[in-house]
Amino acid sequence: MPSEHRLDVLLPVRGDAPWLEEALLSLAHQEHRADRVLLIDDGLRDRSRVNALGRRLLGGDFVLLDNAGTGISSALNTGVAESNATWVARMDADDVAHRQRFSRQLHLLEGRGPEVVGCGTQVRLVDEHGRGLGFSRYPTEPEVLAGQLLRQSCFAHPSMVFRRDALMEVPYRAAMDGAEDVDLVLRLAERWQLRNLDASLLDYRIHVAQENYRGRARQTALQELAFRLADARRADGFDPLEADVGLAERFVTWRLQEPGYVQARQAMTAMRYLKSFLRAGNLSAARACLERTLSAGPWRPEVFRWISRVYRHGPGAVRGDVSPFVSLNVVATAGPTREGDHA
Repeated sequence: MPSEHRLDVLLPVRGDAPWLEEALLSLAHQEHRADRVLLIDDGLRDRSRVNALGRRLLGGDFVLLDNAGTGISSALNTGVAESNATWVARMDADDVAHRQRFSRQLHLLEGRGPEVVGCGTQVRLVDEHGRGLGFSRYPTEPEVLAGQLLRQSCFAHPSMVFRRDALMEVPYRAAMDGAEDVDLVLRLAERWQLRNLDASLLDYRIHVAQENYRGRARQTALQELAFRLADARRADGFDPLEADVGLAERFVTWRLQEPGYVQARQAMTAMRYLKSFLRAGNLSAARACLERTLSAGPWRPEVFRWISRVYRHGPGAVRGDVSPFVSLNVVATAGPTREGDHA
């Protein structure tokens, strides 16, 4: 398909999307405005309201798409297939893009050669009221980024712009929903290069109802799987998930059945959010985080052991565990590799 547009935005949305108007307004006010905003219906509660809102704020540049399947990977692949732009930008319905976001990302991407197919930015963490909670510190030097990418998550996925033809060759994988971003970036980086800007150009909202808060244990298990799959590809060029798509669900089931794992992951996420909400003076959200921490029972031996392992040695200590899946035990046989947790 010949490219007619320079930039499209992919915005998968589900539920009530209470911050969608802020997100769309930030896209309407970009210094370099996208040619189209492709909002993919991944389970909207009120489709007609969303369509009217998008048309009012963006006019003919707004397109509401049906998801060809179910889940975020399917929604994003639907958007990529619908786009005819050279570049596609990611964003979530509760984020806010700073005015210079796209102009600065396109300046970097179009100033590099074809080997650079993606660019992220730093993000400002905000609460549900838009109050600042802190800033990301993702690596920006290419050599540092290339090295750390094999050990930790180095990108805020909703801040990224990708070359569309790269996403056509390396699509999102529905089996990895929950860590589809980590899995995608690892697979892209095996063929091309990715970059990060040093500037904070996106407000990334943290709230206690957020999916990666409620389902943190499943998400971390899938992130671990994404790195184990990358280890397997580096070891012998073979991706176990390509041969057995059901491997992802079996791996998650195994990990979540480990005594104390789910509670430890919930407690660690709640404790991290607690600190951020206290700093912003959001006492109601901080109280909810404290209640979640206590309900997980972090003092129980089986929970405390997981928390202690991750805090002392990093998630790489978990990645090195011997699993029932022989094809995923590459690091377990070579020794643990330290990796960072994904926000």
